[in-house]
Amino acid sequence: MLLGFHANVSGMNYNSEILDVVSNNLSNTDTSGFRRSLSVIRSREEHDNSKWVDSDARERLPGFHGVQRTGIYKIYKDTGKLQETGNSMDVAIPPELQNAFFAVKRNDGDPNTYYTRNGTLSFGLQDISNPNSPNVLYLGGHLALDDGNQAIEIDPSFGELSIGADGQVMQGETAIAELPIYRMNKSPDPNVQQSANLQLLNQMGDSLFRIPPESRQEFNPFRIEIGNGINRVLVQGMRESSNVNPMSELVHMMEATKSYSSNASAIERQMGGLEKLFELVRR
Repeated sequence: MLLGFHANVSGMNYNSEILDVVSNNLSNTDTSGFRRSLSVIRSREEHDNSKWVDSDARERLPGFHGVQRTGIYKIYKDTGKLQETGNSMDVAIPPELQNAFFAVKRNDGDPNTYYTRNGTLSFGLQDISNPNSPNVLYLGGHLALDDGNQAIEIDPSFGELSIGADGQVMQGETAIAELPIYRMNKSPDPNVQQSANLQLLNQMGDSLFRIPPESRQEFNPFRIEIGNGINRVLVQGMRESSNVNPMSELVHMMEATKSYSSNASAIERQMGGLEKLFELVRR
């Protein structure tokens, strides 16, 4: 009976975690470049309470004592669909480049470099509190970086701004900068194309990903040469949606809710059985 109790409690904990993960996925359905998460478990064959079970009972019962979480994994293999925006300034990284990202910085003084697949482009003052600061390019509301890891300055008086499929930032007929994309390579040798383990990236919210300090050796961001007409990679007038399927997530939510209720009912029945057992012992 105690084994069943612990198994049901672990099941409730897992169902609760699933609901948290699914809720987060659903809340980011419309977040460009978001990667949905998946909670993964395995059978818990033994735990600290197993030693209190009679050895004869352990031999008769299956070696299962509930579930144990192995981790929460992000799904990078399935990229989001490309959605037409009607804005010629918006660009998207093709779905086949699953480990490619734009480089950006937050506009709050944070010195760290972040990565995103949100190609929603705009421009504005680099320092909104200073009207004399230069105008710069933004990606998804964050400072877009050139291949020198610097903000891309623009001058609106030079003409209409546009982004080419080759990453060239144009004002009128003049190329003023290039918007690079980077592939996350595991090998420090750019000639050895070995994708880094993207599961190690921190998904920060607001379409941003960060290389954690403890995993820097795993990631070697190398620029993909797309400029100067060598390769035309970026898709113009498009944005990448999240890879969340709302209907699928709702099904997972209903299944987890039903399973949570079933485990709770099973615990209630077991507690009722224990109460009856205690009453018999007291007589």
